[in-house]
Amino acid sequence: MRTSEKKSTLVFPRDASSPGCAVGVSISGERVHREYGVANLETNLSISTKTVFRAASLSKQFTAMCVALLVTKNALSLDDEIQEHVPELPKYDWPVTLRHLLHHTSGMPDYMNVMLEKGIKEDQPCSAETVLEGLKERKLGFEPGEKMEYSNSGYFLMSFVVRNITGKSLRAYAKENIFDPLGMTNSHFHDRWDEPVDNEAIGYINTSEGIEAIQIRWDSVGDGGLFTTVEDLFLW
Repeated sequence: MRTSEKKSTLVFPRDASSPGCAVGVSISGERVHREYGVANLETNLSISTKTVFRAASLSKQFTAMCVALLVTKNALSLDDEIQEHVPELPKYDWPVTLRHLLHHTSGMPDYMNVMLEKGIKEDQPCSAETVLEGLKERKLGFEPGEKMEYSNSGYFLMSFVVRNITGKSLRAYAKENIFDPLGMTNSHFHDRWDEPVDNEAIGYINTSEGIEAIQIRWDSVGDGGLFTTVEDLFLW
């Protein structure tokens, strides 16, 4: 879960069936599964290997693979400047390449902090275009390549790179080039926050009052937004 996720008003007592997790281990090709707890405290839906979890920053490796596939097709170079593929961004004091963005060395501020500074919390609806507008207003924090500083912005921007090169959303491109070929039928980039998902595990946090449900209402993907299952990750 993202550390800035915010709670809803739905509170469950601590003696309710516990939220849990699904674990998968492959030993010499043999798959071992363990499932614990419930995916949804309202419906008491038990967690299974088919339960769909929000994978948070695990999403980044799939975004990077989409970019790598485009590199192999000579559709782009990792040394391209970001404005070549996302022309909405301003020119900075130094060149910012796709490589900088993928390696967290771009100096680009983390868009999550930018949105929170604007008063937009993760439990409030926010489009990817709104996020991009917020990034356009910010300067780099340091010269690209000078140091490594983790930032979700680079992988978020890759969703626009993929869209602008292929004419397809990151969701559609990943489905066509990764998920469908591997048979990952329960995986997708969730770029419409209000779209219902079958077998979804709800996120919860512990508070002094009890167990509280949380909700993310941002449409941004690339840095996060992957919904997947233990069974699909075995295929990956």
